[in-house]
Amino acid sequence: MKKTLRELADYVGGTVSGDEMLEILGLDNIEGAGPGKLTFAVEPHIEKAKSSKASAVMIPEDVGEFPLPAIRVKEPKAAFAKLMELFTPKLEFPAGVSPQAVIGKDVTIGKDAVIMPFAVVDAHAVIGEGVIIYPHVYVGQYTEVGNGSVIYSSATIREHCRIGKRCVIHSSAVIGADGFGFTTENGVHTKVPQVGNVVLEDDVEIGA
Repeated sequence: MKKTLRELADYVGGTVSGDEMLEILGLDNIEGAGPGKLTFAVEPHIEKAKSSKASAVMIPEDVGEFPLPAIRVKEPKAAFAKLMELFTPKLEFPAGVSPQAVIGKDVTIGKDAVIMPFAVVDAHAVIGEGVIIYPHVYVGQYTEVGNGSVIYSSATIREHCRIGKRCVIHSSAVIGADGFGFTTENGVHTKVPQVGNVVLEDDVEIGA
């Protein structure tokens, strides 16, 4: 990908000091950046950035004179993260359900959802639009997964759980597992039925 400094500044709502038509080919950190690369700096790294080999630097808008071409923004870290998304190729998946996936009775699957091989979506589950379910995922009965969520390989979402929109569940995470609930009478332990569920609101990310 190739973008001018002006195009990148417009993308993040910043201003340019220096050559607006300077071409940027990628992003890197202060130490690793070279010609064609954009890096970013905030205090206490502004002085170090002045001697960077990067073609340009993203800096806070209130920084004074700066020797390199720069994009000035209010929050450089947030703006740089936005550019990282722009420069990172998006993964492509064909929409639809793999014939090697297992889909239970009365499952609802939204538009453009992706369910990969060996995933299991149990009965009465609801899979929202644009959801991506990787191989070896289990989605339990009556569970709902909101639009745009991603569930990575080997994650388990138990029955009756509700996952909001744009959530990310990482590999091997378990959502809705039983709590440690027992009652003891005359030295005998009896498991207490775990009848609750887990609700994740929108834009939640869960690690393993």
